[in-house]
Amino acid sequence: MKRVLPDTNFYTMVLREGNKAISLLSNADKLGFRFYGFDEVRYELKAAPRIVAPFESHNFRADLLRLYEALISKEYTFEQRMMDMAVEYYRQFRSLGGTAPQRDIITDFIIVACASLKAIDVLVSDDVGTMFNRYALQSYTEVNKRHSLLLPKFWSYQVFAKEISRLGRITPRGERV
Repeated sequence: MKRVLPDTNFYTMVLREGNKAISLLSNADKLGFRFYGFDEVRYELKAAPRIVAPFESHNFRADLLRLYEALISKEYTFEQRMMDMAVEYYRQFRSLGGTAPQRDIITDFIIVACASLKAIDVLVSDDVGTMFNRYALQSYTEVNKRHSLLLPKFWSYQVFAKEISRLGRITPRGERV
């Protein structure tokens, strides 16, 4: 069982891809991927605009929240130790040369802290500019090492989709179909 924590932009990607993505997610469940939520992600989804092109005929925010509720099997809540670790990530990030202001990146760091503290296997996001940049990744590695925590795998939505497709072509005996 792989435990997956999708970032906010994951839900937007799923809605944009429509039925193709819904079918992908149903396969993910069958292949042993279990989705976990985080209240910080839900808060970001609640802050999404109600109307977004090309979804003008739908309430985009409500669709995001419905998808979130339908997908996750458990939701983690914010803990102070997540903020403490996020601040530690940020200090390390700055010492390595990262330049993003704390207010722009701290939520991403809190999400990574949640995934690390809760031993999530995979964090899915397409946030390459902040969450996945080289200074951030190095910061997570160094801080988690100091705390004896495993680092989750970081997958983009496309990598996640390819992994689900790849696994879907393998039988339970390990044979390709």
